[in-house]
Amino acid sequence: MPRDKKILYILAVLATAGLIPAVLLPPTLCPQLSAAWLAVCAIAALMLIKKRRAPSIHRKTVLLIMAVVALVYLTLTLLSGLIFGFVQTPGFSTARLWQGILPAVLIIVATELVRRILLSQEKRLPAVFAFVLGVLGELAAGGGLNGLSTFNAVMDVVGLTLLPAICAGFLYQFVSARYGAFPCIVYRLLFVLPPFFLSIASDIPDAIRSFIALLLPLVVLLFLRTLFEKQVKKATASPHSKRIELIAAIAALVIAAGIIALVSGQFRYSSIVIATGSMTGELNVGDMVVYERYEGQAVETGDIIVFERDHSLVIHRVVEIKHINAQTRYYTKGDANPTLDIGYITDADIVGITNFKIAFLGYPSLWMRRIFDFGL
Repeated sequence: MPRDKKILYILAVLATAGLIPAVLLPPTLCPQLSAAWLAVCAIAALMLIKKRRAPSIHRKTVLLIMAVVALVYLTLTLLSGLIFGFVQTPGFSTARLWQGILPAVLIIVATELVRRILLSQEKRLPAVFAFVLGVLGELAAGGGLNGLSTFNAVMDVVGLTLLPAICAGFLYQFVSARYGAFPCIVYRLLFVLPPFFLSIASDIPDAIRSFIALLLPLVVLLFLRTLFEKQVKKATASPHSKRIELIAAIAALVIAAGIIALVSGQFRYSSIVIATGSMTGELNVGDMVVYERYEGQAVETGDIIVFERDHSLVIHRVVEIKHINAQTRYYTKGDANPTLDIGYITDADIVGITNFKIAFLGYPSLWMRRIFDFGL
């Protein structure tokens, strides 16, 4: 094995192995130590490994496109505060400079330099290391995985950091291999740095933010591939295969968008997973139920509704409706329960009306929740 290749694999393994324990450190230490470690690895890679220049003539155009996309995203996100409202943020401070800004910059620059060096070898294993290193870097910049002792905390990291990092990783791998590290560095810095200097931010729901973070890099990737690789694909692929690839990409985006929209609870249709046996027969444990948000629609006896009780969501059937003193009271019961639910609910308690179910689709969510509930 050539000397360069040995050094390359050693550095890739060391960089990845060093980041894994780093992301498990407390959030106050994780970004700083991860940044320092990645900086050392990047300097070593630049000094010891022979690099190949990105050959594309479209580097400046790609850089401009990615910078414009990032700036448009930031502008629209800030303007969305007119819809969702604004929240106060700490803004710039010396403490944030050392604890947040500098570690984020170092992680981004070092990760992309190492990614470019690994991808320039044009081998599969270095490309895998580059992808994993990029995802770990995103986790480190977000504060790591320490203290994720509840199901909701884990889901927040998965939805807001891990899955977006994976989707963004596909874009960065594509761009870095063809156009170099600089477009990725600029794109990522434009996303990360401005919030550190602003004293207000849009109170956009996390679900919508996650949805955009998942979708945007894939859209940019598809756009760049369509724009700059069209001529190459004409010579290497048939129109039929190109059409299938495009349809598959669009279908994947639509499915991902639909799942996120249902899980988020921010849109007209949402979903809930059946966790108990109170509706067995009609709705079984592990079923995912899709429901329509309640906005005053007529509710009739026999309808299965989602309502809030004691800060939890319940899904039971309406068995009786009474109108007393200008108030509509709904009496509910689980199909498998021997007695009615205690008391009644009103229109203010109703969250939604069920539409249909998808059998067994909710089991992974239940398993994850049980792991954290019981500490297994």
